[in-house]
Amino acid sequence: MNKPIPERIQEACATLNILYEPQNNMPIKLTADCYLFYGTEVTDACHNYGQCKEELYYAITGGKNVTILKEVS
Repeated sequence: MNKPIPERIQEACATLNILYEPQNNMPIKLTADCYLFYGTEVTDACHNYGQCKEELYYAITGGKNVTILKEVS
């Protein structure tokens, strides 16, 4: 059985050291296989000093794998 999209995004983020909590931040569907969401990359500065920054990410969910892309400003 297929997992829900938020859970698939959360698992993909975990492999990239990005904290994503769908309970507080549901992804926004942009197109058929593209979702927008906010996450926090757990860097050394974030982990050690609390200098964490919530950033915008995209999740491409087509196929078996979920690809996470960071918004570039």
